[in-house]
Amino acid sequence: MSYYDSIASSYDRLHKEEQVRKLKTILPHITVLPHHALLDVGCGTGVAFPFFNCSVKIGVDPAGQLLRRAPKLSQVVHAAGEAIPLRNGTFDIILCLTAFHNFTDHQKGLEEMKRVARPDAIFIITILKKIAKAQMLGDMIKSNFTVIKELDDLHDNIYICKNIN
Repeated sequence: MSYYDSIASSYDRLHKEEQVRKLKTILPHITVLPHHALLDVGCGTGVAFPFFNCSVKIGVDPAGQLLRRAPKLSQVVHAAGEAIPLRNGTFDIILCLTAFHNFTDHQKGLEEMKRVARPDAIFIITILKKIAKAQMLGDMIKSNFTVIKELDDLHDNIYICKNIN
């Protein structure tokens, strides 16, 4: 059982407020249209879904116990960010909110996010500032994407990106 499976019953109590704060920081900097498709990589309990007014909202997470707590109308898939079992070129917005540092293969995770994204997709990836590999992960994001905006949250660096053209 993973750490996140073990804390599933208290996850929202522990993390929801922080996630909501980050979403409120991010949303003024992106455009979400009703016809957009959102993929939340590391979606947890689906906290982000209500914040996006778009037609398709899908989440992936390797913690099955968290997915069981996602809103009933949400489409969630039990999978790791490094092996997203969804079609190429499907999503307009890829969100990875405070999950990227947990990946076992960060480069593979970025490649998977790019694979399932449409060519003009927006990527929002946050990195916890306090982890030792924060700089390395930020540099990895910058080498894989064109960073449109970098936001400074209380606990995270937030990268809003597009594919490198």
